[in-house]
Amino acid sequence: MSSTGVATAALVAVLIGTANNNFGSVHAAALASEGAELLLLHDFCGWNLTSWSAADVANVCVWEYVECNSGDNHVQELRVTPPLGQPNALACNLTGFDNATAFAPANMAYVERWELLSLIHI
Repeated sequence: MSSTGVATAALVAVLIGTANNNFGSVHAAALASEGAELLLLHDFCGWNLTSWSAADVANVCVWEYVECNSGDNHVQELRVTPPLGQPNALACNLTGFDNATAFAPANMAYVERWELLSLIHI
């Protein structure tokens, strides 16, 4: 390969590496934003989910009840279901949630399914 070809190949490798690094940081920022929105819900509801942490907001895909898409770059599902034998453990009355928090639904645009269950037998 000529020296021009080597230089071109090196430049392409640098550009691809830069694009991949920027792509990763964009996804990390999106996940952090989605995690921050979920923490608003967590705090409003008074849940005590130890895997949900503001200190670990970039790793929202490993939080319990949260599922991300196959590339782990967006929250895709939120399925909050109470533990067996504790039907009210994760109950939440969402009345006033919008007014009481700075929740921004646009930050959760990739969520395809919200499931908040409380198994209360009447």
